[in-house]
Amino acid sequence: MANHLGNIKIKVQIADRTYPLTVDSKDEAIVRKAAKEISEKVNNVINTISVRDNQDSISVVALEYATLYLKHLYAVQGENKTDKEVEQLLNQLSSEISLLEKAL
Repeated sequence: MANHLGNIKIKVQIADRTYPLTVDSKDEAIVRKAAKEISEKVNNVINTISVRDNQDSISVVALEYATLYLKHLYAVQGENKTDKEVEQLLNQLSSEISLLEKAL
């Protein structure tokens, strides 16, 4: 299936749901690892804060990842962002998440 020459179709499971995806073959392992980590974090949120709805749990996990992403981005850029720049970054991240949701 993985020919390392292009896109492949895979299925990943996140929060008890299976998602068919088309990914670049070189990214397959990291996509599978990311899906596994997200599922583990969702289960942790469910067990830790007694959230029963998967959508709420996924939202909390998305917030955690967005926060980590922005912290990493700031560290790499080595500068402080204005509120407007932070809002633009969050809007960009939100747009990218929406595109991923549409792809599912």
